[in-house]
Amino acid sequence: MNEFIEQFLLECRELVAQATDDLIALEENRDDRERLDSAFRAFHTLKGAAGIVEFAAMGRAFHAAEDVLAALRASETAIHPTVLGECLTCLDVTSRWLDAMEATGEIPVTAEADADQMIARLQLAVDGETSSPSVPADETEDWLTPLRAAAGQDAADARTAIRYRPHADAFFEGHDPLARIADLGGLLAIDLKSSAPAVLEVMNPFTCSLDIRALTRLTQDEVEHVLADLGDQVELRGLVPEATVQERPSLMRTLLEAQLLLLQETSSDGLTGRLASAGRSAANALLHDGAPEKAAEIETAADDAVASQSADALVTAIRHILDGSPAVMQIPAAAAQPIVPRALRVEMERIDALVKLSGELIVTKNALGHAAGVLRSGANTSDVADTLRQLHAQFDRLTAELQGAVLRIRVLPLRTVFRRFPKLVRETAASVGKTVRLLTDGDATEADATIVDALFEPLLHVLRNAVDHGIEDGDQRATAGKSAMGTITLRASRDADSVVIEVIDDGRGIDAARIRSVAQSRGVASAAALEAMSDSEAIDLVFAPGFSTAAAVTGLSGRGVGMDAVRSAVGQLGGQVMLESRPGLGTTVRLTLPFSLMLTRIMTVEVAGQSFGLLLDNIIETTIVARDQISSIGAARAFVLRDRTVPLISLAEMLGLVDDTYAKPHARIAVVSADGQIGALEVDRLGQRTDVMLKPMEGLLGQMPGVAGTTLLGDGQVLVVLDVREFFN
Repeated sequence: MNEFIEQFLLECRELVAQATDDLIALEENRDDRERLDSAFRAFHTLKGAAGIVEFAAMGRAFHAAEDVLAALRASETAIHPTVLGECLTCLDVTSRWLDAMEATGEIPVTAEADADQMIARLQLAVDGETSSPSVPADETEDWLTPLRAAAGQDAADARTAIRYRPHADAFFEGHDPLARIADLGGLLAIDLKSSAPAVLEVMNPFTCSLDIRALTRLTQDEVEHVLADLGDQVELRGLVPEATVQERPSLMRTLLEAQLLLLQETSSDGLTGRLASAGRSAANALLHDGAPEKAAEIETAADDAVASQSADALVTAIRHILDGSPAVMQIPAAAAQPIVPRALRVEMERIDALVKLSGELIVTKNALGHAAGVLRSGANTSDVADTLRQLHAQFDRLTAELQGAVLRIRVLPLRTVFRRFPKLVRETAASVGKTVRLLTDGDATEADATIVDALFEPLLHVLRNAVDHGIEDGDQRATAGKSAMGTITLRASRDADSVVIEVIDDGRGIDAARIRSVAQSRGVASAAALEAMSDSEAIDLVFAPGFSTAAAVTGLSGRGVGMDAVRSAVGQLGGQVMLESRPGLGTTVRLTLPFSLMLTRIMTVEVAGQSFGLLLDNIIETTIVARDQISSIGAARAFVLRDRTVPLISLAEMLGLVDDTYAKPHARIAVVSADGQIGALEVDRLGQRTDVMLKPMEGLLGQMPGVAGTTLLGDGQVLVVLDVREFFN
């Protein structure tokens, strides 16, 4: 990808983010003219940027959206929420285009179709707001299907669909609308509608009330050339001849095959986004191609795939469309996803700090070289040792400052992920017949870019659960004395070296008794074990794999993958998830994550003569326990720590090393936390605590369980850092 396109992508993402913030603010306060002006400027700049890189489809879409916003700026009436929603959808579509360009360096093949659909949706939103007499406000978008039916077999040759809504005074302007369409040529079907009153006595014969729809063999460019003087009176849709997928141009097949390539990625990171994106892209392409039934099949499969967190259903559906059967389609192994470079815009002050530190490091390096030369010349070793100690202290200070400076470059404000949720929450609530508002607080809190990028999916699960399970419907809230509109607060804050994110709803809370009942009926735990649990321990069962209190499987819930996926995703980032609930008052889900993934604190331990590292975030405490205080429970062992039974694992035994710990009178133990559970590891020796740059395992060892990564020690040895959570699952 050339630098020109990279700059275009970077600037467009910033403009999309700015416009999204403005539109979301307008949803809360539709009289905020300053926000409306800011959104208009962002859309105008995006249109200009599209022209610079010759992205015609994007330019057309933003020209239409810019017209809508310009009309809103000129109007004194309240902004209709549907119009704002479609403008936000335009930004969502643009984000997908930018993602595709970042991956391939090329303009997406679906861009023209996407732009046509977006322009039509914007026009429909405006029509619905103004209730134009020529187009009833309740008229649906599906005006193309009757035309295809009227054309019969000839519909397969249609290249362009036309919708012409002349001005009311078209006759006085010298226009003959029907003649204009008839002169086009290549017509396959024509449909006339009128908004004039059906009663002859009140009909005005001098007012044009026609709504003309037509299909033609002419291309969209040819029709635009002929009807250019009609401006916004004409809406055009470019069409692909209707046929079976096997007979369609290679462009459609290439697009569907690209979705299969996307679904081949096996990483769990970003899985929900990949599933949703692949399903949406395939369905939109089929819709545009006049195959709504196939599009519906893809949409259903995509919903199942997202709910089950497995691509199987969606892959099968796409292959069925491509091949006419669920047979496996062979995809060349070489057609792998390109590695996409990420770009970050960094403040100059932070770059200047790095430059300054690099200069000081060079000075220190030169001083070390001078000290080494003095030592070789036979100088007093005591004097040189003092100099080396001073230089080491200076070097230690500079490296610490360098680490901090690099961390500050990698951070992003959480608003980059928070801004994506207000629209999603509103749409999710509408789909289940609820009214919910999302408030955000602390979105300027910063975190490592990797963490910010990975937060979308777990937060999406938590927010959907809050809408579906937490917030009551209007009648239930009224009975409980609450406002009809539910409130969810998404809050972020910094706590020392951690970032805390809370999702707080004012819903019904979690009923511990119901959790116990469902857990028993689904075999999650025995009746005796459930009875012995405290309410907080019972509520924590919502994180169990496959657990769900939903009575039926829906598009939102019922498959039990939500909260389990949240804890798993946050755990992979080195964080923890806690849940608090008050019946009748609401629920709080708290995510605690490290500020950065670059610098990791570990403690070294030794077993069977080998050293390993343990993540310090997992270690609660270290202790020494007499051997006679350790009890055998079947094949396992445990001891009591402050009136709590703690399971004990021999690390040497777990790693398959020679284990002679049983012969020692005392056990050295690291008490650890693993996904909310307490356990302990017995080791031969407890070592030092240190900060390291952790490198994840790669290649054949990339999926090795129980290993968080590796790092280099001061003596050059490789230290394997263990992930103790794997030991207690």
